[in-house]
Formats: sequence, structure tokens, C-alpha cells
Amino acid sequence: MTWGEDADGNGVVSPLDPSDAIMAQGNFMCALYDQVSVATADGRISGDPFDLALASYNAGFGNVTKFGDVPPFKETQNYIARIRSLIGRYSAASSNPLPGSSIGEQIVAAGETQLGVPYSWGGGGPNGPSTGSGSGANTAGFDCSHFVWYATYQASGGSLNILPRPTPKPRPGPKSSTAPVGPQSTTRACSPATSSPSAKAEAAPTTTSASTSAMGE
Repeated sequence: MTWGEDADGNGVVSPLDPSDAIMAQGNFMCALYDQVSVATADGRISGDPFDLALASYNAGFGNVTKFGDVPPFKETQNYIARIRSLIGRYSAASSNPLPGSSIGEQIVAAGETQLGVPYSWGGGGPNGPSTGSGSGANTAGFDCSHFVWYATYQASGGSLNILPRPTPKPRPGPKSSTAPVGPQSTTRACSPATSSPSAKAEAAPTTTSASTSAMGE
């Protein structure tokens, strides 16, 4: 795969893995944008670089250079118009909400500021990522419950200070300092730590691999 990469670090490059597929698409679109920028600079084509990149994706860069602009294909023109019409919707969803926005939106926005921070067993707190324990002892990041604690605390300006679970005991099994947040860790890390059987199950090693989670759903 030309543009594919193991974006989530689970050891598998797959178009069925959202993290891998989204990064591959982004890399491809950046390459197309670079192509149309060069062609515009040397006079082979003209027009809005954004539209030209979208046209290159839909109809092919060869057709863009053939016509010197967005090709006169109805499908391509409709595609560009549709993508442009969606920009405002998705930009609004990813931007920081206004003070009057719902607390849910503010929590999501606070969480989005930590995108890319690695998973760390027992790591994180209301003020940001930190090293955890066991397999997370060498990784600054969050586990699920502490990530929710952080996002809630930050979104509410400290007025909502939820009680996190106690710092978990180290899990048995091989240690890893590079494991990202992913399906293989979400359900284990989000369960409250108590003396119940469920807490004991949480501490037990799992045989489900990241690649199985990504490919099996």
C-alpha cells in the first residue's frame, strides 16, 4: 500500500482499521494537493488548489492537467460541491465549543485536546497525562477512567471533579511502553476497581490482540 501506515501502532496496516485508513487518506490528499500546487505554479493548470485537489481525487490528476482546471464532469463538480458543503459541519464539531455549549460538548472538546497521547495503564489525572504503573510505568499518558476524569474536570473548570478509581495494581504479563489507546485496552481500563469479581477479571491477562480487535469487528 503506497499511503498506508500503522497509524495506531497495533502492528497491522489495514484499510479496515479507522486509524490507518484515515491517515492513509490524509497522506494521499496531501500528495494530491502538492501535485496541483506545483502544476499551478508552472502554469499547467489554474484554479482553486483545494478544488483541484478534490477533482484530482475524484477524476484523477491526469484529467485535471488535461483540462487545465476542474474537469467538466458532473460527478466531479457535484463531489467538490458536496465536500465544501460539509466543511462547516465538521469544523464546528471539532472546534472548542462556546461557553454556552452543553457540558457534553465541552467534555468532548477537552478530550480532543489530548488526541495522540498514548495509553498508559494507571496514567493521567485531572491536569493531564502522567506515567502510570505496571505496563504504564514508562509511558506518560492516560488510561480510560483517568482520561474521562481529565476531560470532565477541564471542561467544567474544575467544578466537576469525579472520583477516579484507585491506581490499579500492575497487570501480569509482558510490559510495553508504546501501546496506544485502542480496543484491546478500553474495556479493561474503564471498569471501576473494587473487590468484586469484575475487578479481578480486569487484572487478568487477555489474549485478545489489537489486530484481532481491529479486524474482527
